[in-house]
Amino acid sequence: MGKAKRLRAERKAFAIEQAKTAEQTIEHGISTRQYYIIKYIAVISMLIDHLGRVLYEQSLISDTDFMAMFLMGRLAFPLFAFELVECFYFTKSRKKHLLELGVLALLSEAPFDFALTVDRSHLFRYGDIIDYSCLNVQNTCYTLFLSFLMLIIVNKLEETNFKKWYKGNKIRRFVSRLSRLIVCVLFMLICQSINADYRAMGVLLVGFLYFARRRKYYKFWQVVGIIIFLYSISNSKLLIIPTIAVSVLIIISQRKKNQENQQYKVKRIDKALRYFYPIHLLVLALFRFVHFVI
Repeated sequence: MGKAKRLRAERKAFAIEQAKTAEQTIEHGISTRQYYIIKYIAVISMLIDHLGRVLYEQSLISDTDFMAMFLMGRLAFPLFAFELVECFYFTKSRKKHLLELGVLALLSEAPFDFALTVDRSHLFRYGDIIDYSCLNVQNTCYTLFLSFLMLIIVNKLEETNFKKWYKGNKIRRFVSRLSRLIVCVLFMLICQSINADYRAMGVLLVGFLYFARRRKYYKFWQVVGIIIFLYSISNSKLLIIPTIAVSVLIIISQRKKNQENQQYKVKRIDKALRYFYPIHLLVLALFRFVHFVI
């Protein structure tokens, strides 16, 4: 009898812990207005970064201009990663969103290769369109796709209390955390192995922002994740500029749950912004081709 009471007490404690975690998860969020402001800034930053890389390759801008555009472009992925985590909680269908990211990754691969990864010296080399050895980097949507799939699996593991296999509450908690960590490391290795843009650090940033969102001092942990990610790209002292900019944007965009319009509403322009990624890459690829021919 005493054993049965102890098991019931452990299950009750575990349920209370899960309820507290769920409450912490939704106690802050991003409004519709702030969501689209962040989205616009991320898209513009991405465009500036890609445009700078193409123009610099054609010797149309100076080293100083390229560095300035490079720094502005560093805002893009951390903001996209932040919105991916927010979208994970508030999207109506996670499976549909995952499918859209997968389709977007496939559509963007050829424009990404021709716009950013294929060296100009390989264009129309010996009558061939490209040297296929250049196609060793996958576009950013693959990183986002793998990161979102990772969040789905991690969230599923969080909802599983492992009571069928482990009786002790502490043991179940340990196994749950260990299994989530293994999943995160596995997806980092997958992203690194396929050489997706930002590689393992991109997946790590998404996982870190997901972890931070559930902590009491979530803004502090978000900033820590951003610093780790940006300084893994380069050790330039100038990265302090985009680090501060991204941190400020993320901090001021979040709201408490008692404020109105916490959960963003998807508008038609949201889907248009998603497909801006392959479209602008296609335009840049055509620009490189025209400039090469001329």
